[in-house]
Amino acid sequence: MAAVKPLSTTRRNGTPLRVLLIEGDPSTARQLQDALAARGTEDFELEWVRELVPGLDRLGEGTADVCVLDIALAGSAGARAVLAARVQAPGTPVIVLAGEADEEQAAKAVAEGAHDYLLREQLHPDLVAWGITQAAYRARRSPRFQKAPMLDELTGILNGRGLATVGERQVRVAAFTRRPFAVLYVDVDGLAGVNDRHGREAGDRLLVDVVTLLAGTFRASDVIARVGGDEVCVVLCDVTPDGFGEERAQERLAESLARLNARREHAPRIALTVGAARLDPGAPCTFDQLLRRARHAMRDRKRAAA
Repeated sequence: MAAVKPLSTTRRNGTPLRVLLIEGDPSTARQLQDALAARGTEDFELEWVRELVPGLDRLGEGTADVCVLDIALAGSAGARAVLAARVQAPGTPVIVLAGEADEEQAAKAVAEGAHDYLLREQLHPDLVAWGITQAAYRARRSPRFQKAPMLDELTGILNGRGLATVGERQVRVAAFTRRPFAVLYVDVDGLAGVNDRHGREAGDRLLVDVVTLLAGTFRASDVIARVGGDEVCVVLCDVTPDGFGEERAQERLAESLARLNARREHAPRIALTVGAARLDPGAPCTFDQLLRRARHAMRDRKRAAA
Protein backbone atom coordinates (compact mmCIF):
# COMPACT_ATOMS: atom_id res chain seq x y z
CA MET A 1 0.00 0.00 0.00
CA ALA A 2 1.32 3.41 -0.91
CA ALA A 3 2.00 5.79 1.95
CA VAL A 4 -0.13 8.86 2.41
CA LYS A 5 2.10 11.83 1.67
CA PRO A 6 1.25 15.18 3.26
CA LEU A 7 2.40 18.13 1.17
CA SER A 8 2.85 21.37 3.08
CA THR A 9 1.28 24.49 1.64
CA THR A 10 1.27 28.12 2.64
CA ARG A 11 -1.14 28.82 5.47
CA ARG A 12 -2.49 32.17 6.46
CA ASN A 13 -5.19 33.12 8.97
CA GLY A 14 -8.07 30.71 9.59
CA THR A 15 -8.55 27.01 9.08
CA PRO A 16 -7.06 25.64 5.85
CA LEU A 17 -9.27 23.97 3.28
CA ARG A 18 -8.37 20.27 3.33
CA VAL A 19 -7.77 18.86 -0.15
CA LEU A 20 -7.20 15.15 -0.73
CA LEU A 21 -5.31 14.51 -3.98
CA ILE A 22 -5.45 10.97 -5.37
CA GLU A 23 -2.83 11.15 -8.11
CA GLY A 24 -0.29 8.68 -9.45
CA ASP A 25 2.20 11.16 -10.91
CA PRO A 26 4.50 12.97 -8.44
CA SER A 27 5.17 15.82 -10.88
CA THR A 28 1.46 16.51 -11.26
CA ALA A 29 1.02 16.41 -7.47
CA ARG A 30 3.81 18.97 -7.12
CA GLN A 31 2.31 21.09 -9.89
CA LEU A 32 -1.04 21.18 -8.10
CA GLN A 33 0.65 22.04 -4.82
CA ASP A 34 2.55 24.89 -6.48
CA ALA A 35 -0.65 26.17 -8.08
CA LEU A 36 -2.39 26.34 -4.70
CA ALA A 37 0.61 27.91 -2.99
CA ALA A 38 0.92 30.54 -5.73
CA ARG A 39 -2.70 31.62 -5.34
CA GLY A 40 -1.97 33.27 -2.01
CA THR A 41 -5.55 34.23 -1.14
CA GLU A 42 -6.80 30.94 0.33
CA ASP A 43 -5.44 28.48 2.87
CA PHE A 44 -5.06 24.94 1.62
CA GLU A 45 -3.81 21.75 3.20
CA LEU A 46 -3.00 19.26 0.48
CA GLU A 47 -2.74 15.55 1.24
CA TRP A 48 -1.48 13.27 -1.50
CA VAL A 49 -2.17 9.54 -2.00
CA ARG A 50 -0.55 7.87 -4.99
CA GLU A 51 -2.91 4.88 -5.48
CA LEU A 52 -6.66 4.69 -6.03
CA VAL A 53 -7.75 2.16 -3.39
CA PRO A 54 -5.75 3.67 -0.50
CA GLY A 55 -6.94 7.07 -1.65
CA LEU A 56 -10.59 6.04 -1.52
CA ASP A 57 -9.99 4.52 1.91
CA ARG A 58 -8.53 7.80 3.08
CA LEU A 59 -11.45 9.69 1.57
CA GLY A 60 -13.84 7.48 3.51
CA GLU A 61 -12.34 8.71 6.78
CA GLY A 62 -14.17 11.97 6.18
CA THR A 63 -11.33 14.40 6.85
CA ALA A 64 -11.19 16.04 3.40
CA ASP A 65 -13.23 19.04 2.30
CA VAL A 66 -12.57 18.37 -1.40
CA CYS A 67 -11.15 15.38 -3.29
CA VAL A 68 -9.14 15.81 -6.50
CA LEU A 69 -9.09 12.46 -8.31
CA ASP A 70 -6.77 11.45 -11.17
CA ILE A 71 -9.14 9.74 -13.59
CA ALA A 72 -6.23 7.92 -15.25
CA LEU A 73 -5.75 5.80 -12.12
CA ALA A 74 -9.03 4.05 -12.92
CA GLY A 75 -8.27 3.51 -16.61
CA SER A 76 -11.42 3.17 -18.69
CA ALA A 77 -13.51 2.91 -15.51
CA GLY A 78 -12.98 6.54 -14.57
CA ALA A 79 -16.67 7.29 -14.12
CA ARG A 80 -17.03 4.31 -11.79
CA ALA A 81 -14.15 5.67 -9.70
CA VAL A 82 -16.18 8.84 -9.20
CA LEU A 83 -19.16 6.78 -8.11
CA ALA A 84 -16.94 4.88 -5.69
CA ALA A 85 -15.67 8.17 -4.28
CA ARG A 86 -19.22 9.40 -3.77
CA VAL A 87 -20.10 6.17 -1.95
CA GLN A 88 -17.05 6.56 0.31
CA ALA A 89 -17.81 10.19 1.15
CA PRO A 90 -21.22 11.33 -0.16
CA GLY A 91 -20.81 14.84 1.21
CA THR A 92 -17.33 15.47 -0.21
CA PRO A 93 -17.20 17.05 -3.68
CA VAL A 94 -14.95 15.33 -6.22
CA ILE A 95 -12.97 17.18 -8.87
CA VAL A 96 -11.61 15.00 -11.66
CA LEU A 97 -8.05 15.56 -12.89
CA ALA A 98 -7.37 14.59 -16.52
CA GLY A 99 -5.24 15.35 -19.55
CA GLU A 100 -6.61 17.17 -22.57
CA ALA A 101 -6.78 13.85 -24.46
CA ASP A 102 -9.13 12.51 -21.77
CA GLU A 103 -11.43 15.54 -21.58
CA GLU A 104 -14.42 13.61 -22.92
CA GLN A 105 -13.99 11.00 -20.19
CA ALA A 106 -13.68 13.80 -17.63
CA ALA A 107 -16.94 15.33 -18.84
CA LYS A 108 -18.63 11.94 -18.47
CA ALA A 109 -17.27 11.73 -14.93
CA VAL A 110 -18.94 15.06 -14.22
CA ALA A 111 -22.15 13.55 -15.51
CA GLU A 112 -21.69 10.69 -13.04
CA GLY A 113 -21.45 13.05 -10.10
CA ALA A 114 -18.05 14.77 -10.10
CA HIS A 115 -18.36 18.43 -9.24
CA ASP A 116 -15.96 19.64 -11.94
CA TYR A 117 -12.77 18.68 -13.75
CA LEU A 118 -9.31 20.15 -14.16
CA LEU A 119 -6.90 19.57 -17.04
CA ARG A 120 -3.24 18.97 -16.30
CA GLU A 121 -2.29 21.33 -19.11
CA GLN A 122 -4.34 24.13 -17.52
CA LEU A 123 -3.40 24.08 -13.83
CA HIS A 124 -3.41 27.85 -13.57
CA PRO A 125 -3.34 28.93 -9.88
CA ASP A 126 -6.51 31.01 -10.13
CA LEU A 127 -8.39 28.27 -12.00
CA VAL A 128 -7.34 25.56 -9.54
CA ALA A 129 -8.09 27.64 -6.44
CA TRP A 130 -11.44 28.81 -7.81
CA GLY A 131 -12.56 25.30 -8.70
CA ILE A 132 -11.63 23.85 -5.32
CA THR A 133 -13.12 26.65 -3.23
CA GLN A 134 -16.33 26.68 -5.27
CA ALA A 135 -16.68 22.90 -4.91
CA ALA A 136 -16.36 23.18 -1.13
CA TYR A 137 -18.69 26.16 -0.95
CA ARG A 138 -21.45 24.56 -3.01
CA ALA A 139 -21.20 21.30 -1.06
CA ARG A 140 -21.67 23.20 2.20
CA ARG A 141 -24.51 25.37 0.94
CA SER A 142 -26.39 22.70 -0.99
CA PRO A 143 -25.85 19.12 0.24
CA ARG A 144 -28.35 17.88 -2.36
CA PHE A 145 -26.39 19.38 -5.25
CA GLN A 146 -24.33 16.28 -5.95
CA LYS A 147 -27.35 13.99 -5.81
CA ALA A 148 -29.19 15.70 -8.65
CA PRO A 149 -28.92 13.79 -11.97
CA MET A 150 -26.66 15.21 -14.67
CA LEU A 151 -27.41 12.70 -17.44
CA ASP A 152 -30.39 12.59 -19.75
CA GLU A 153 -32.09 9.23 -19.21
CA LEU A 154 -33.11 8.70 -22.84
CA THR A 155 -29.91 9.58 -24.68
CA GLY A 156 -27.23 9.12 -22.03
CA ILE A 157 -25.68 12.54 -22.71
CA LEU A 158 -25.51 15.45 -20.30
CA ASN A 159 -28.73 17.16 -19.29
CA GLY A 160 -29.19 20.88 -18.67
CA ARG A 161 -27.61 20.77 -15.24
CA GLY A 162 -24.62 18.86 -16.54
CA LEU A 163 -24.25 21.36 -19.37
CA ALA A 164 -24.32 24.27 -16.92
CA THR A 165 -21.48 22.71 -14.92
CA VAL A 166 -19.31 22.10 -18.00
CA GLY A 167 -20.21 25.48 -19.49
CA GLU A 168 -19.27 27.43 -16.37
CA ARG A 169 -15.94 25.67 -16.38
CA GLN A 170 -15.36 26.56 -20.04
CA VAL A 171 -16.00 30.22 -19.26
CA ARG A 172 -13.29 30.10 -16.57
CA VAL A 173 -10.87 28.30 -18.89
CA ALA A 174 -11.47 30.89 -21.63
CA ALA A 175 -10.74 33.70 -19.18
CA PHE A 176 -7.43 32.19 -18.12
CA THR A 177 -6.22 30.84 -21.47
CA ARG A 178 -7.64 33.68 -23.65
CA ARG A 179 -8.98 31.02 -26.00
CA PRO A 180 -12.56 31.36 -27.31
CA PHE A 181 -15.18 28.68 -27.42
CA ALA A 182 -18.61 28.44 -29.01
CA VAL A 183 -22.05 26.92 -28.49
CA LEU A 184 -24.37 25.43 -31.09
CA TYR A 185 -28.05 25.35 -30.13
CA VAL A 186 -29.80 22.63 -32.15
CA ASP A 187 -33.58 22.27 -32.47
CA VAL A 188 -34.97 19.00 -33.81
CA ASP A 189 -37.66 20.25 -36.18
CA GLY A 190 -40.98 18.47 -36.23
CA LEU A 191 -40.32 16.09 -33.34
CA ALA A 192 -43.80 16.67 -31.90
CA GLY A 193 -45.31 15.74 -35.28
CA VAL A 194 -43.31 12.50 -35.36
CA ASN A 195 -44.62 11.68 -31.89
CA ASP A 196 -48.20 12.37 -33.01
CA ARG A 197 -48.04 10.42 -36.30
CA HIS A 198 -45.76 7.52 -35.40
CA GLY A 199 -45.86 7.31 -31.62
CA ARG A 200 -43.57 8.40 -28.80
CA GLU A 201 -41.15 5.51 -29.34
CA ALA A 202 -40.49 6.70 -32.91
CA GLY A 203 -39.82 10.19 -31.64
CA ASP A 204 -37.43 8.84 -29.01
CA ARG A 205 -35.57 6.82 -31.66
CA LEU A 206 -35.27 9.90 -33.84
CA LEU A 207 -33.84 11.91 -30.95
CA VAL A 208 -31.31 9.19 -30.18
CA ASP A 209 -30.36 9.18 -33.87
CA VAL A 210 -29.77 12.94 -33.68
CA VAL A 211 -27.47 12.53 -30.68
CA THR A 212 -25.60 9.74 -32.47
CA LEU A 213 -25.26 12.03 -35.49
CA LEU A 214 -23.83 14.85 -33.37
CA ALA A 215 -21.42 12.53 -31.58
CA GLY A 216 -20.13 11.26 -34.91
CA THR A 217 -19.84 14.72 -36.41
CA PHE A 218 -17.96 16.64 -33.73
CA ARG A 219 -14.66 16.15 -31.95
CA ALA A 220 -14.15 14.05 -28.84
CA SER A 221 -13.32 17.22 -26.89
CA ASP A 222 -16.69 18.83 -27.75
CA VAL A 223 -19.54 18.38 -25.26
CA ILE A 224 -23.11 17.41 -26.22
CA ALA A 225 -26.12 17.94 -23.92
CA ARG A 226 -29.89 17.71 -24.14
CA VAL A 227 -31.47 20.89 -22.80
CA GLY A 228 -35.13 20.36 -23.70
CA GLY A 229 -37.54 17.88 -25.21
CA ASP A 230 -36.37 18.64 -28.75
CA GLU A 231 -33.29 20.80 -28.14
CA VAL A 232 -29.65 19.76 -27.94
CA CYS A 233 -26.52 21.86 -27.39
CA VAL A 234 -22.95 21.33 -28.52
CA VAL A 235 -20.10 23.13 -26.73
CA LEU A 236 -17.19 23.56 -29.14
CA CYS A 237 -14.44 23.69 -26.58
CA ASP A 238 -11.68 25.08 -28.77
CA VAL A 239 -12.36 27.32 -31.78
CA THR A 240 -9.89 29.36 -33.81
CA PRO A 241 -10.35 32.08 -36.45
CA ASP A 242 -8.46 30.09 -39.07
CA GLY A 243 -9.45 26.57 -38.03
CA PHE A 244 -12.42 24.69 -36.67
CA GLY A 245 -15.12 27.13 -35.55
CA GLU A 246 -18.88 27.42 -35.34
CA GLU A 247 -19.32 28.07 -39.07
CA ARG A 248 -17.30 25.04 -40.12
CA ALA A 249 -19.06 23.01 -37.44
CA GLN A 250 -22.45 23.86 -38.91
CA GLU A 251 -21.24 23.00 -42.40
CA ARG A 252 -19.96 19.65 -41.18
CA LEU A 253 -23.26 18.97 -39.41
CA ALA A 254 -25.25 19.76 -42.57
CA GLU A 255 -23.07 17.38 -44.57
CA SER A 256 -23.46 14.59 -42.01
CA LEU A 257 -27.22 15.16 -41.83
CA ALA A 258 -27.59 14.93 -45.61
CA ARG A 259 -25.73 11.60 -45.65
CA LEU A 260 -27.86 10.25 -42.80
CA ASN A 261 -31.18 11.26 -44.38
CA ALA A 262 -30.15 9.61 -47.64
CA ARG A 263 -30.04 6.31 -45.74
CA ARG A 264 -33.33 6.76 -43.85
CA GLU A 265 -35.61 5.10 -46.42
CA HIS A 266 -38.33 3.97 -44.01
CA ALA A 267 -37.71 6.26 -41.05
CA PRO A 268 -38.81 9.89 -40.62
CA ARG A 269 -36.31 12.32 -42.10
CA ILE A 270 -34.42 14.52 -39.66
CA ALA A 271 -34.48 18.30 -39.95
CA LEU A 272 -32.43 20.57 -37.69
CA THR A 273 -32.32 24.30 -37.06
CA VAL A 274 -29.06 25.51 -35.59
CA GLY A 275 -28.04 28.75 -33.90
CA ALA A 276 -24.51 29.61 -32.78
CA ALA A 277 -22.79 31.97 -30.38
CA ARG A 278 -19.13 32.46 -29.52
CA LEU A 279 -17.53 33.60 -26.30
CA ASP A 280 -14.65 35.96 -27.01
CA PRO A 281 -12.35 36.34 -23.98
CA GLY A 282 -12.08 40.03 -24.85
CA ALA A 283 -15.84 40.39 -24.34
CA PRO A 284 -16.64 38.00 -21.47
CA CYS A 285 -20.13 36.87 -20.48
CA THR A 286 -21.70 34.16 -18.38
CA PHE A 287 -22.42 30.74 -19.85
CA ASP A 288 -26.14 31.34 -19.42
CA GLN A 289 -25.86 34.54 -21.47
CA LEU A 290 -23.94 32.69 -24.18
CA LEU A 291 -26.56 29.95 -24.24
CA ARG A 292 -29.36 32.51 -24.61
CA ARG A 293 -27.55 34.14 -27.54
CA ALA A 294 -27.25 30.79 -29.29
CA ARG A 295 -30.91 30.00 -28.61
CA HIS A 296 -32.02 33.36 -29.97
CA ALA A 297 -29.92 32.79 -33.09
CA MET A 298 -31.62 29.42 -33.58
CA ARG A 299 -35.08 30.96 -33.19
CA ASP A 300 -34.21 33.76 -35.62
CA ARG A 301 -33.29 31.16 -38.21
CA LYS A 302 -36.49 29.23 -37.54
CA ARG A 303 -38.60 32.38 -38.05
CA ALA A 304 -36.72 33.26 -41.22
CA ALA A 305 -37.39 29.80 -42.65
CA ALA A 306 -41.12 29.88 -41.80
